[in-house]
Amino acid sequence: MRHGRLIFIALIALAALGWQSQSAQATHTSGPYGPLPHVDQISIDVGPPGVNVGVEGNGKPAVGDRDFNGVPDAEGYDTSWPGDAPGLCGNGMDDDQADPNGDTVPGPGGFDGIADDGCQVTLTPLETCAEIIDDGILNADEDALVSGQDRLTLDITTGAHPGSSPGSPGGIPTPLNVAAWQLDFNWAPDVIDADVQNIFFLILTDGGAQPFTNVSEALPQIASPFVAGVADGGLPDDGSGVLTRITVEGNTAGVATLSLSDVVIYGYPDQGPIPIDLFNSASVAVSKDGPDAGTTIGDSGGEMFQCPTPFDSDGDGVFNFADNCQFVYNSTQTDLDGDGVGDACDPDSDADGDGVQDGNDACPLLPGIPARMGCPEPAVGGIAGLLAGTDPQPASVTSDGERGQPAVALALAGGAAAIIAASLVAVRLRRRR
Repeated sequence: MRHGRLIFIALIALAALGWQSQSAQATHTSGPYGPLPHVDQISIDVGPPGVNVGVEGNGKPAVGDRDFNGVPDAEGYDTSWPGDAPGLCGNGMDDDQADPNGDTVPGPGGFDGIADDGCQVTLTPLETCAEIIDDGILNADEDALVSGQDRLTLDITTGAHPGSSPGSPGGIPTPLNVAAWQLDFNWAPDVIDADVQNIFFLILTDGGAQPFTNVSEALPQIASPFVAGVADGGLPDDGSGVLTRITVEGNTAGVATLSLSDVVIYGYPDQGPIPIDLFNSASVAVSKDGPDAGTTIGDSGGEMFQCPTPFDSDGDGVFNFADNCQFVYNSTQTDLDGDGVGDACDPDSDADGDGVQDGNDACPLLPGIPARMGCPEPAVGGIAGLLAGTDPQPASVTSDGERGQPAVALALAGGAAAIIAASLVAVRLRRRR
């Protein structure tokens, strides 16, 4: 790293000026005294395969500056400006409105033109490899063609992919929140350039304010790494989402590994850097015509590169990048507690609280016993006992409570259960004769 650490010292000081407390939004692994103060993962997501698909499934950057302080405002954030009309996140409508003529009344024409800009959304499945064909044509997994340069957009995110709901699970822990972050975005070998960055995502979800300082290096950046960072004097933020969106272009044929280093996310108040558990890297395959006599990509060696076929370690039909249990067969991908880890490999997944993990529980939503693979013990006595030719067991509050609703139903006096039971008694008596 060249000078990123010096940048971050200034970044922390700026962020500290504007910290305020906020409501919780993130979901995290719990310890004996509450949520553990860690970031579960930071990922590089290159977006779904295909032309001009992009990564907007992870969210749109904040655009409108409704309080005119020079910082874009997320659609769902209500600023203190008297002419500000916040919108509602998730409704697919551009309904946040500013006061462009300064009369303290929203509008006219105060819409920013983007629906749900700056809102936290449910993160999409993680994609870890994309292809660029550097031929001046929009193809492969490219998202834009700018001045003849084939470009790809990727996100650096925090939280689980795929998510279970907007801003959850994982990401920035609720007890600490974030108002400043910095990272090094690396690529090797040098087959791409970093061209454009947008930081107006998670850092603005709950409101941004001055001092708001982008301490990222200037772009384009033709040599790795690209140092990115931001400090926000507004409300700190939490949960999963996009830290920054970066656009890259191919410059040489080859496959580059994309990685992150020197990542620092500063928690407040005065918590210091938040520990980060996991980093997920990615790769970009660039195809480009070489210095040969031909003009076709692939007519000579070393010109054509592709992403490897997605791998399925456990053979369950779900590729690793989208599998919530990469090494345990779970074709259904069930995740009853919604923590991003499949029931088949989740060490703390027990939705019904009966002590049998959901992956082994035949009745995962109904409390039972281990001897019956997590299903309830069948009722003894009543209709079940009569059908078996045995005498009913004496009723008690404890036994009926343990046997659940079937036992309660059989105990209803004067109802259908009593009539059926009386008929069965008569049948049993006839059999004894």
